[in-house]
Amino acid sequence: MIKEAEMMRQSDLQRKELVTVKNDIDTLIYETNKMLDANKAQLSAEIVKKVTDLIEEIKPQLNTENLKTLKDLHSKLNTESMEIGREIYKNASSDSKK
Repeated sequence: MIKEAEMMRQSDLQRKELVTVKNDIDTLIYETNKMLDANKAQLSAEIVKKVTDLIEEIKPQLNTENLKTLKDLHSKLNTESMEIGREIYKNASSDSKK
């Protein structure tokens, strides 16, 4: 009975991690879209297209149960999201120097 409970515990922990990563990706997609919409005028068309395409690539993959794939997708989107922030900051810095 203890072994069975331990196996269930491991399964529950893996399931929890999977759900957490999926929720994190969903939240990151929402925040990234919000950032894109609010700052489109300050962003290059290249960055907007790159991030939008990545989001469209990720959405259907949210149904996967492969934790490694989901973590990789989260990492990619997080990196691109930071790139948006860098470009906004860079453009704001160059505007203030004028």
